[in-house]
Amino acid sequence: MVTSLLYRFDRIAPNTTTSLFIHGYSSKDAAVYSVVVYNGFTQTNEFPEAHVTLTQGETFRWIVDGTIARKIYITNHQIFTSVAVDVIEMKDSY
Repeated sequence: MVTSLLYRFDRIAPNTTTSLFIHGYSSKDAAVYSVVVYNGFTQTNEFPEAHVTLTQGETFRWIVDGTIARKIYITNHQIFTSVAVDVIEMKDSY
């Protein structure tokens, strides 16, 4: 199993959801995702909380070459502050 930094969102706006489309997997690749969240900055509070939800969503198979793609969603639950998020991938082949 290999764990690596897959993507970094430098800013996810307050109270919004963003998605990431990840492609190029073979039919024998299994992947699980995790996130590390960093709090943003506001003028009134330098160290606010950070609160996000990771949803592992859809899986696609391309008919042309048989490769697999996955789509994940990250929701920032903070009302007033943006957050930065690192998406970590744990991948294994069987």
